[in-house]
Amino acid sequence: MKRFLQTGKNSSIGLDIGRNSIKAVQLHKRDDGKIALLAYGRKNLNTNKNVDSILHPPHYLAALHSILQSPNYGEFSGRNFALALPNRHTYVQYNVSADEFVQQANQALGTTVDELIINTYRKTPTLAVSIASVQTIITPHFNALSNIGSVTNSDHELSAAIRTLKNLNNQPTLIVDIGSNDSGIGIYNSMLMATQKVDFGIHTFCDYLAKKLNISYDEAGELLFNFGFLPSSVQLNIREASKVVMQPLIKSLLTNIETYNIGRVVLCGGGASIPCVAQYIQENSNVKTIIIDPWDRIGKYPLKPIPKKIAPIFATAVGLALLDLE
Repeated sequence: MKRFLQTGKNSSIGLDIGRNSIKAVQLHKRDDGKIALLAYGRKNLNTNKNVDSILHPPHYLAALHSILQSPNYGEFSGRNFALALPNRHTYVQYNVSADEFVQQANQALGTTVDELIINTYRKTPTLAVSIASVQTIITPHFNALSNIGSVTNSDHELSAAIRTLKNLNNQPTLIVDIGSNDSGIGIYNSMLMATQKVDFGIHTFCDYLAKKLNISYDEAGELLFNFGFLPSSVQLNIREASKVVMQPLIKSLLTNIETYNIGRVVLCGGGASIPCVAQYIQENSNVKTIIIDPWDRIGKYPLKPIPKKIAPIFATAVGLALLDLE
């Protein structure tokens, strides 16, 4: 998926606005050709877990102002943004007729044809990829950012995330973003070819654990991110709970692995920080599963300030920041 818009020569700020947090990253290419970090920042959005922050621009604009003024590291330059098209409001599919694609997109996004922005990209004479976004959500989202700067690039969040891998090849890959309320799945083979949304996320897991173990939601979250799928988690019944709560995700992965002859699974998003989640998915899919390192294509210095545990959360923002530098 290539950029929708492209202006200017300065590097854009990769901007990923999720349901519950906002991430921003800016990179630059040094004279020696290596890519280095200018600045990064992240801020949680104190919204109800069932509220999609992208639908409330005043709230996330205040958080973005805060990040730009006081980043976690460095100093942001300019106000050109490369913006993520969220999987929950975007649908991608390849080699389908126009009518069939519209029908699929409407079903996946819960829309009508009048609400969609549709673009088709022909990769080869035999491969055409179509992407649909919800106009009533994406357009106001773009316009809101004009109060701070301008949107110069955009890309699907899964396409941006997988761009951070150093060795992209033609091996069919599943890119899986385990988010707060749902998980985005992308089929990648030289480009993002299809997307899906699965009703499984961090909140789903925490809610189930809280009920199963008769503890609070916050306590369930602490257990999940402290123990996850470590051997010691057996005593806490987390693995037993996961067999039930993760079933929709595992089932979807297995179906896609068989359908697209997938050779590897790549995890990103907040759920990728759950201890040993990659090992658990690999055990249940029999396919090599890794956690994305969004700084893989970037020299490690001066990236030491970024905690390794939260690195996968920045995958989309880093991939967006790379758009101007490729």
